[in-house]
Amino acid sequence: MNIIFKIIYVFIASGIKFVFGPTLATAAGFKAWESILITTSGGITGTLFFYFSSKWIIKKLFDIRKKNREKKLALGNWIPPKKFTILNKLIIKVKKRFGMVGLAIITPPLLSIPLGTLLAVRYFSKNENTLRALIYSVIGWSIVITYMSQLVKISF
Repeated sequence: MNIIFKIIYVFIASGIKFVFGPTLATAAGFKAWESILITTSGGITGTLFFYFSSKWIIKKLFDIRKKNREKKLALGNWIPPKKFTILNKLIIKVKKRFGMVGLAIITPPLLSIPLGTLLAVRYFSKNENTLRALIYSVIGWSIVITYMSQLVKISF
């Protein structure tokens, strides 16, 4: 029963913040191929979930933002200009320089699956290869991070 909880934990972690999945799987004692299988499954499941629900999520976020803005304007409150954080600048730079492939590549290790998938749908929803690029990125990073984690485990 304990192994089932470990699998579920790694699966869910991989679907949300992917970079922790392979490391957790290695720490839990899974072999490399088991880690790749579990983390890839979790990452792809998370990607599919957020890809197909992201239009609804984006619409809700814009509705909330619009409602809050209208409320502040009705009260006569000043609305400060949007702040550009380091993450915002990175996302815009990647979007302009590398496009959808660049966003797909940085999603699993740097961004999270939910955020990267939402951004991919927001900026590249008309490209039919967006979902495929996100899935390939999850598979590739699963292999890379798993073997890096296995190497670190062996050296200690």
